Amino acid sequence: MERIIFSIYPRHDANIAIGRGNKILKFIELEKVSNERYFSFERHDKKIFTDQFKELAYSYLKGYDITTVLSNWLNEIQLGVLREFFPKAKQWISYPHHSVHAWSAYVFIKPQEMDLIVSYDGGGELSDYFRIFTYRNEDIHLLSDIRINLGKPYRLLGLLSPELCQDTRQDFTKKPSFSLSGKIMALAALSKINNSYLKPVEKFYNDFHFYGVQENFRELLEGLKFKDRTLLPKNKARDLLATSQYVFEQKFKRHVYPYLKEKRYKRLIIVGGCGLNVTMNSIIEREFRIPIFVPPCPNDCGLSLGLQKMYNHRLEIIKKPMVNLPIKNYQALQAFRKNFVHKKALIKDLAKMLSQGEIIAVIRGPLEIGPRALGNRSLLANPLIKGMKDRLNLIKGREFWRPVAPIVSWEKSKIYFDILNPSPYMSFAPKVRAKYRKLLNEIIHYDDSARLQTVNRNDGWIYNLIKQLGKLTNFEILMNTSFNKKGRPLVNDYQEALDIFTSSGIDGIVIENELFYKLDINHFPA
Repeated sequence: MERIIFSIYPRHDANIAIGRGNKILKFIELEKVSNERYFSFERHDKKIFTDQFKELAYSYLKGYDITTVLSNWLNEIQLGVLREFFPKAKQWISYPHHSVHAWSAYVFIKPQEMDLIVSYDGGGELSDYFRIFTYRNEDIHLLSDIRINLGKPYRLLGLLSPELCQDTRQDFTKKPSFSLSGKIMALAALSKINNSYLKPVEKFYNDFHFYGVQENFRELLEGLKFKDRTLLPKNKARDLLATSQYVFEQKFKRHVYPYLKEKRYKRLIIVGGCGLNVTMNSIIEREFRIPIFVPPCPNDCGLSLGLQKMYNHRLEIIKKPMVNLPIKNYQALQAFRKNFVHKKALIKDLAKMLSQGEIIAVIRGPLEIGPRALGNRSLLANPLIKGMKDRLNLIKGREFWRPVAPIVSWEKSKIYFDILNPSPYMSFAPKVRAKYRKLLNEIIHYDDSARLQTVNRNDGWIYNLIKQLGKLTNFEILMNTSFNKKGRPLVNDYQEALDIFTSSGIDGIVIENELFYKLDINHFPA
C-alpha cells in the first residue's frame, strides 16, 4: 500500500498537509477555511476538537488511507481523537518545533551546504524559542539553543499602546495579541529610542516567562515610572515600541552576528514568526550583503509543510506557493454579473484604470500560502497618485500610519530601492533611494523604508500588469494591500467580496478573467 503522510500543526495558525511519494498533495491553512484569523484547534474539550476537525479538515482527507501521522504540539486529547479518525495509521511521529521550522524553508528552495538557519518566534516547546542551525552533509545540525523569547515580549508590549489596544484590564495574559506584531513594527517607525527605557525593556525581554507575564509587566511599568498605568500616553507608548524594536534587534545581533562574521556561511535562512520582522531582515541585508531567504510562511502556518519535509528530505520543491481552496458562495458571483458592468479583464485596460487613479480588487487564481497577499487576493493602486495610501487605508479601516506595500519588477527594484535579495514574499523593508522618495511618497514608511514585493516574468499576469503600467507611468511599480475585511483572512468568498466591493471605494474588481465595474460601460478604458 502506498504511504499517505498526514501532518498537522493544531495551535494558532493551524494547518494540515498531505504527502504521497515525494509530493505535497494538499496544504490547508485552517484560518482560510474557518474564516477565523489565526485559527487554533480546541485543546481541552474532546467533543469541540472532534467537531472542528471533522468540519474543517477531514473533508480534505477523504479518499486517502493515512498510513503516517506527523505532528508538532498535539496534546493527548487531540492525539486520541486523531487515532479514532485514522485507525489504519501505523506511524505516529512528533517532531520538535524549531527543527520543523528549519526544514519548512526547504519546501520552497533547495538546501545549500553550510546554510545558516535562524529559527525564532514567541513559542515552541518549553523554553525552546530561538535556535540556530546549519545545513551540511544533507542534514540540519544544531549550532545554538538560545533560551530567550523575542517574539512574545515584542508582541505583548503593544498592549500598552492606546493606539493598538483600548482594553485597560490588568490581566495581560488573556488579552488577544496575535495581530499586534505587524502594527507594532509600523508604529515604532514614528518614534525614536528612549534611552531611559532601555534597561527596563531589556529586563522585560531577559526575564520574560510564559507563566509570569503579570509580574513581568508590573516590573516593566515600575521601571518606566508608570506603575499604576495599563495604557501609556500615546507618544510614550510609541517611544516604548521604538525602544523595543531596537532591543529586539540587538539581541538578535548578539546571538546571530558572530556566525555571520565567520564568513563561512554563504546564505542565511530565516524562519519562525519573527522572520516576519522585515525591519530586522533588511538590517541584516544592509550590514552583510549576503543572500537571505525567508519562506512565504515562516511563521507557524507553514509547520505542516516542514513536518513533511523533515520526514522526507526528498520532497519536491513547491515552485508556486499557492493553495487550492474552492471559493465559497458561488451564487454571489451571479449577483456580480447581474448588478455590475463586466467584460474580459485585459491587462491594458487594468493598467489604464490604475494610471488614472482607480483602485482594483483582485480574486484571481488560488490563494497565496502564508499571511501576505501577493497579487491574487489584493487591492491594487497607482503609487504615483497623491493620497492613494489614505484611500486604501480607508477602504481597509486601517490607521493612517499603516504602510501599503509596493510590488515592483525585479529588474527595476534596485533602481528604486536599496535591496540585494529578491523579495517575492514581502520579506524585506529596504530603504527607498533618496532620488525617488518624493515621487514614491505613498509607499514610503516613516523610516524611509517600504515592505517590498518583487516579481519577475515567471509571476505571470501581475508582472505583465506592472510592465504595462510602466509604459504609461514610466515606473514599474504598484501599490498592494490585502483584499480582506478588517481582522479576517484573505477573501475567498464571493459574498464577502461582493459586500466589500459594494460598500467601499473600490472602483473595479477582477474575478478570474472578468472585470466588474461600478459605472456604465462607457467608462471602461478604450
